[in-house]
Amino acid sequence: MVATDPNYFNQQQRTRALLVVGAVMLLILAIWVSDVLAGYVSPQATATSSLRVANYQLELRLAPSVPRVGQDFIATITIQPVTGMSPTHLTITYQWTMPAMAMRGAQGIATPSDAAPLAIPLVGTMSGSWQLTLIISASGASPVTAIFTLPIRAR
Repeated sequence: MVATDPNYFNQQQRTRALLVVGAVMLLILAIWVSDVLAGYVSPQATATSSLRVANYQLELRLAPSVPRVGQDFIATITIQPVTGMSPTHLTITYQWTMPAMAMRGAQGIATPSDAAPLAIPLVGTMSGSWQLTLIISASGASPVTAIFTLPIRAR
């Protein structure tokens, strides 16, 4: 009988272990192939996101649309006051952070113009969810905060 052979159970355990190792290797291979193929797919030139905060309509465009770790990219922000006023009277304080890791990136103050939107150069130093926080200040009004959450992908 096969069940009485002292090596029978050891062979079954080895077979199961090899199947598990093989399944894990196939999964790793599938993930690697999908990541390699994703690198060959050309992303859109820009990605757009809109947000309305208080009396402002904000539009964020990213170029390239899929930011990757260590890659410089531009966040272009168009601010349109809903009241029809010019955005030139506004002061924008921006901060680029990764809240999950308490990491900070670029920060600064900008003044938009009628002729061109704000162009903020950014870089994601780690993959994950990053936030671009904008604090919009106008004289005689309370500051308004807008937060855009952006994914940064691994290379």
